[in-house]
Amino acid sequence: MQCPSVYLLANSFIPFNRSGFKFNRSLHRKFYTGRIPANKRHGLHCFLFKQLLVGFMLGDGWLEKHGKGVRLAISLTEKFKDVAQFYLVLLYGLGYTNKFELGLPLVRKNKTTKPYYQIKTFTFESLLPYFSLWYKQMGVRNIKQLPDKEQLYELLSPFTLAVWIMGDGSGMRDGGFKIASHSFTKEQNMVLCNILAERYNIKTTLVNEKGLYHIYVWKRSTHLLYVIVKPYLLPSCEYKFRFSLYLTYDAVDQLASKS
Repeated sequence: MQCPSVYLLANSFIPFNRSGFKFNRSLHRKFYTGRIPANKRHGLHCFLFKQLLVGFMLGDGWLEKHGKGVRLAISLTEKFKDVAQFYLVLLYGLGYTNKFELGLPLVRKNKTTKPYYQIKTFTFESLLPYFSLWYKQMGVRNIKQLPDKEQLYELLSPFTLAVWIMGDGSGMRDGGFKIASHSFTKEQNMVLCNILAERYNIKTTLVNEKGLYHIYVWKRSTHLLYVIVKPYLLPSCEYKFRFSLYLTYDAVDQLASKS
Protein backbone atom coordinates (compact mmCIF):
# COMPACT_ATOMS: atom_id res chain seq x y z
CA MET A 1 0.00 0.00 0.00
CA GLN A 2 1.14 3.54 -0.72
CA CYS A 3 0.20 6.53 1.41
CA PRO A 4 -0.34 9.97 -0.15
CA SER A 5 2.81 11.73 -1.33
CA VAL A 6 1.52 15.28 -0.84
CA TYR A 7 -1.51 17.08 0.57
CA LEU A 8 -2.60 20.60 -0.21
CA LEU A 9 -3.08 22.19 3.20
CA ALA A 10 -4.39 25.72 3.56
CA ASN A 11 -2.58 27.37 0.66
CA SER A 12 0.69 25.43 1.04
CA PHE A 13 2.09 22.01 0.27
CA ILE A 14 3.34 19.99 3.22
CA PRO A 15 5.10 16.93 1.76
CA PHE A 16 4.65 13.58 3.45
CA ASN A 17 6.40 10.31 2.81
CA ARG A 18 7.37 7.19 4.71
CA SER A 19 10.45 8.88 6.14
CA GLY A 20 8.40 11.58 7.86
CA PHE A 21 7.01 15.08 7.51
CA LYS A 22 8.60 18.33 6.41
CA PHE A 23 7.41 21.65 7.74
CA ASN A 24 7.68 25.24 6.62
CA ARG A 25 8.04 27.19 9.86
CA SER A 26 7.90 30.53 8.04
CA LEU A 27 4.28 30.07 6.98
CA HIS A 28 1.92 32.59 8.55
CA ARG A 29 -1.47 31.34 9.73
CA LYS A 30 -4.17 33.64 11.02
CA PHE A 31 -5.21 31.37 13.89
CA TYR A 32 -1.81 29.96 14.85
CA THR A 33 -1.89 31.92 18.07
CA GLY A 34 -3.26 30.75 21.38
CA ARG A 35 -5.36 32.73 23.84
CA ILE A 36 -7.82 34.08 21.27
CA PRO A 37 -11.39 34.11 22.67
CA ALA A 38 -13.61 31.42 21.16
CA ASN A 39 -16.13 33.99 19.91
CA LYS A 40 -13.39 35.66 17.86
CA ARG A 41 -11.99 32.44 16.43
CA HIS A 42 -14.31 31.55 13.58
CA GLY A 43 -12.05 29.20 11.64
CA LEU A 44 -12.27 28.02 8.06
CA HIS A 45 -14.53 24.99 8.52
CA CYS A 46 -13.80 24.05 4.94
CA PHE A 47 -14.89 20.77 3.38
CA LEU A 48 -11.58 19.10 4.25
CA PHE A 49 -11.96 19.93 7.94
CA LYS A 50 -15.58 18.76 7.93
CA GLN A 51 -14.49 15.42 6.47
CA LEU A 52 -11.84 15.04 9.16
CA LEU A 53 -14.37 15.94 11.85
CA VAL A 54 -16.83 13.31 10.61
CA GLY A 55 -14.09 10.68 10.41
CA PHE A 56 -13.07 11.45 13.99
CA MET A 57 -16.63 11.48 15.31
CA LEU A 58 -17.61 8.20 13.66
CA GLY A 59 -14.68 6.67 15.53
CA ASP A 60 -13.02 7.59 18.81
CA GLY A 61 -12.94 11.35 18.37
CA TRP A 62 -15.05 13.73 20.39
CA LEU A 63 -16.22 17.32 20.60
CA GLU A 64 -15.93 18.97 23.99
CA LYS A 65 -17.20 22.27 25.28
CA HIS A 66 -14.44 24.50 26.56
CA GLY A 67 -15.08 28.02 27.76
CA LYS A 68 -17.47 29.69 25.33
CA GLY A 69 -16.80 27.33 22.47
CA VAL A 70 -16.11 23.77 21.36
CA ARG A 71 -12.95 21.94 20.33
CA LEU A 72 -12.36 18.73 18.40
CA ALA A 73 -10.16 16.04 19.94
CA ILE A 74 -8.94 12.50 19.37
CA SER A 75 -6.55 10.08 21.08
CA LEU A 76 -4.42 7.46 19.34
CA THR A 77 -2.12 4.88 20.86
CA GLU A 78 1.62 5.08 20.30
CA LYS A 79 1.33 2.35 17.66
CA PHE A 80 -0.40 4.82 15.34
CA LYS A 81 2.12 7.62 15.67
CA ASP A 82 2.19 8.24 11.91
CA VAL A 83 -1.59 8.68 11.87
CA ALA A 84 -1.49 11.06 14.83
CA GLN A 85 1.30 13.06 13.20
CA PHE A 86 -0.60 13.27 9.93
CA TYR A 87 -3.76 14.54 11.66
CA LEU A 88 -1.74 17.11 13.57
CA VAL A 89 -0.06 18.41 10.41
CA LEU A 90 -3.41 18.52 8.64
CA LEU A 91 -5.00 20.55 11.44
CA TYR A 92 -1.93 22.78 11.59
CA GLY A 93 -2.15 23.43 7.86
CA LEU A 94 -5.82 24.35 8.18
CA GLY A 95 -5.21 26.69 11.12
CA TYR A 96 -6.81 24.68 13.94
CA THR A 97 -3.71 24.27 16.10
CA ASN A 98 -0.33 25.92 16.55
CA LYS A 99 1.41 22.57 17.07
CA PHE A 100 2.91 20.46 14.32
CA GLU A 101 5.07 18.06 16.32
CA LEU A 102 3.61 15.39 18.59
CA GLY A 103 6.17 15.36 21.34
CA LEU A 104 6.31 12.44 23.75
CA PRO A 105 3.28 10.15 24.17
CA LEU A 106 1.15 10.55 27.27
CA VAL A 107 0.99 7.91 30.01
CA ARG A 108 -1.85 7.64 32.50
CA LYS A 109 -0.95 7.51 36.18
CA ASN A 110 -2.38 4.02 36.64
CA LYS A 111 -0.37 2.80 33.62
CA THR A 112 -3.14 0.34 32.72
CA THR A 113 -3.46 1.81 29.22
CA LYS A 114 -0.89 2.02 26.46
CA PRO A 115 0.98 5.29 25.87
CA TYR A 116 -1.05 7.54 23.61
CA TYR A 117 -1.10 10.82 21.73
CA GLN A 118 -3.92 13.28 22.19
CA ILE A 119 -4.71 15.97 19.64
CA LYS A 120 -6.98 18.92 20.36
CA THR A 121 -7.91 21.89 18.21
CA PHE A 122 -8.32 25.46 19.31
CA THR A 123 -11.71 26.30 20.78
CA PHE A 124 -14.20 27.79 18.33
CA GLU A 125 -17.60 29.29 19.04
CA SER A 126 -18.48 28.35 15.47
CA LEU A 127 -18.14 24.65 16.39
CA LEU A 128 -21.09 24.85 18.79
CA PRO A 129 -23.61 23.86 16.06
CA TYR A 130 -21.53 20.74 15.35
CA PHE A 131 -21.71 19.77 19.01
CA SER A 132 -25.51 19.96 18.78
CA LEU A 133 -25.46 17.78 15.67
CA TRP A 134 -23.33 15.04 17.21
CA TYR A 135 -24.67 14.93 20.77
CA LYS A 136 -27.99 14.75 22.52
CA GLN A 137 -28.36 15.48 26.20
CA MET A 138 -29.73 12.73 28.42
CA GLY A 139 -29.85 13.94 31.99
CA VAL A 140 -26.40 15.24 32.84
CA ARG A 141 -24.73 13.24 30.06
CA ASN A 142 -24.16 14.08 26.41
CA ILE A 143 -24.62 10.96 24.27
CA LYS A 144 -23.04 10.73 20.83
CA GLN A 145 -25.51 10.50 17.95
CA LEU A 146 -25.46 10.70 14.16
CA PRO A 147 -26.36 13.84 12.20
CA ASP A 148 -28.95 13.62 9.43
CA LYS A 149 -28.33 11.00 6.77
CA GLU A 150 -28.22 13.63 4.02
CA GLN A 151 -25.36 15.46 5.73
CA LEU A 152 -23.48 12.23 6.41
CA TYR A 153 -23.90 11.01 2.85
CA GLU A 154 -22.21 14.11 1.47
CA LEU A 155 -19.36 14.07 3.98
CA LEU A 156 -18.63 10.33 4.04
CA SER A 157 -16.05 10.72 1.28
CA PRO A 158 -13.26 8.21 0.60
CA PHE A 159 -10.98 10.32 2.80
CA THR A 160 -13.55 10.39 5.63
CA LEU A 161 -14.05 6.65 5.27
CA ALA A 162 -10.28 6.13 5.53
CA VAL A 163 -10.09 8.22 8.72
CA TRP A 164 -12.93 6.16 10.19
CA ILE A 165 -11.33 2.87 9.13
CA MET A 166 -7.89 3.81 10.47
CA GLY A 167 -9.52 4.43 13.82
CA ASP A 168 -12.19 1.76 14.18
CA GLY A 169 -11.53 -0.82 11.48
CA SER A 170 -10.04 -4.28 11.88
CA GLY A 171 -9.62 -7.21 9.51
CA MET A 172 -11.35 -10.49 10.32
CA ARG A 173 -9.79 -13.91 9.85
CA ASP A 174 -12.65 -14.97 7.60
CA GLY A 175 -11.71 -12.21 5.14
CA GLY A 176 -14.43 -9.80 6.24
CA PHE A 177 -13.88 -6.47 7.95
CA LYS A 178 -15.21 -5.14 11.25
CA ILE A 179 -16.01 -1.48 11.93
CA ALA A 180 -16.39 -0.92 15.66
CA SER A 181 -19.38 1.42 15.62
CA HIS A 182 -20.52 0.59 19.16
CA SER A 183 -21.09 4.25 20.05
CA PHE A 184 -24.25 4.32 17.95
CA THR A 185 -27.65 2.70 18.27
CA LYS A 186 -28.98 -0.06 16.04
CA GLU A 187 -30.98 2.45 14.01
CA GLN A 188 -28.01 4.78 13.60
CA ASN A 189 -25.78 1.90 12.54
CA MET A 190 -28.38 0.96 9.93
CA VAL A 191 -28.08 4.49 8.53
CA LEU A 192 -24.33 4.01 8.19
CA CYS A 193 -24.82 0.63 6.52
CA ASN A 194 -27.26 2.18 4.05
CA ILE A 195 -24.84 4.97 3.16
CA LEU A 196 -22.03 2.48 2.56
CA ALA A 197 -24.33 0.48 0.29
CA GLU A 198 -25.81 3.42 -1.59
CA ARG A 199 -22.65 5.44 -2.10
CA TYR A 200 -20.02 2.71 -2.45
CA ASN A 201 -21.91 -0.54 -3.05
CA ILE A 202 -20.28 -1.98 0.08
CA LYS A 203 -22.31 -4.87 1.48
CA THR A 204 -22.57 -5.02 5.26
CA THR A 205 -24.33 -6.78 8.10
CA LEU A 206 -25.16 -5.35 11.50
CA VAL A 207 -23.86 -7.54 14.34
CA ASN A 208 -25.32 -7.50 17.85
CA GLU A 209 -22.54 -7.92 20.40
CA LYS A 210 -24.04 -8.10 23.90
CA GLY A 211 -26.47 -5.30 23.16
CA LEU A 212 -23.93 -3.18 21.28
CA TYR A 213 -23.79 -3.10 17.50
CA HIS A 214 -20.94 -3.06 15.03
CA ILE A 215 -20.75 -3.15 11.25
CA TYR A 216 -19.42 -6.23 9.50
CA VAL A 217 -18.27 -5.73 5.90
CA TRP A 218 -18.81 -8.81 3.78
CA LYS A 219 -15.74 -10.65 2.57
CA ARG A 220 -16.57 -9.90 -1.05
CA SER A 221 -16.78 -6.17 -0.25
CA THR A 222 -13.56 -5.96 1.75
CA HIS A 223 -11.52 -5.66 -1.44
CA LEU A 224 -13.73 -2.80 -2.58
CA LEU A 225 -13.29 -1.07 0.77
CA TYR A 226 -9.54 -1.43 0.36
CA VAL A 227 -9.64 0.16 -3.10
CA ILE A 228 -11.54 3.16 -1.75
CA VAL A 229 -9.35 3.89 1.29
CA LYS A 230 -5.99 2.83 -0.17
CA PRO A 231 -4.88 6.34 -1.27
CA TYR A 232 -5.22 7.59 2.32
CA LEU A 233 -4.17 4.53 4.32
CA LEU A 234 -1.07 5.18 6.42
CA PRO A 235 1.65 2.54 6.99
CA SER A 236 0.71 1.65 10.58
CA CYS A 237 -2.80 0.74 9.41
CA GLU A 238 -1.84 -1.54 6.54
CA TYR A 239 -2.14 -4.59 8.79
CA LYS A 240 -5.90 -4.04 9.03
CA PHE A 241 -6.24 -5.65 5.59
CA ARG A 242 -3.81 -8.50 6.29
CA PHE A 243 -6.53 -11.13 5.94
CA SER A 244 -7.56 -9.78 2.57
CA LEU A 245 -4.82 -11.67 0.74
CA TYR A 246 -5.21 -10.18 -2.70
CA LEU A 247 -7.11 -7.46 -4.49
CA THR A 248 -9.52 -8.77 -7.09
CA TYR A 249 -10.53 -6.95 -10.23
CA ASP A 250 -14.15 -7.42 -9.13
CA ALA A 251 -13.62 -4.70 -6.52
CA VAL A 252 -12.37 -2.27 -9.12
CA ASP A 253 -15.28 -3.14 -11.41
CA GLN A 254 -17.78 -2.57 -8.58
CA LEU A 255 -16.28 0.84 -7.85
CA ALA A 256 -16.33 1.80 -11.53
CA SER A 257 -19.99 0.82 -11.84
CA LYS A 258 -20.91 3.29 -9.07
CA SER A 259 -19.08 6.25 -10.65
